Amino acid sequence: MPVQKATFPIIVVGGDRTGTSLAAEMLLALGVNMCAPYVCGPNEENKRGFFESARWRGLNEYALSALDLLWWTPPEQPIGPLRSWFRHQALAAARYAPPWGFKDTRNLMLFDWYNEVFPEARFVLTLRNPEAAARSTLKWQGSW
Repeated sequence: MPVQKATFPIIVVGGDRTGTSLAAEMLLALGVNMCAPYVCGPNEENKRGFFESARWRGLNEYALSALDLLWWTPPEQPIGPLRSWFRHQALAAARYAPPWGFKDTRNLMLFDWYNEVFPEARFVLTLRNPEAAARSTLKWQGSW
């Protein structure tokens, strides 16, 4: 019997500086389509790259902006046109050959929405000691 490939997304979810780029890179190495093109490639900040899909990051940024939120501010659970719009846009964007997935720090803020749109999705959660993440952020940003 032939093996069927999963059609659901694998969504990397985690806070800033918790290893989301490493998780996305590992999924890519395992053959998961991580929805290129990416927002940016390797640079001094992350020599191996961020693996953030421009399409999914744009969708996340638009949704959070419409709610007047920043990527680190959890949204309320609004109902109505924006949530319907988000569902429509996410389903329209989900046209990738399986297996596929995406990574963006904002996925954490919109987790409930993604879980609703893609009930069969698999989520890869990255965790890091909060103190270590804070130290890494200070080293990266130079200050709060």
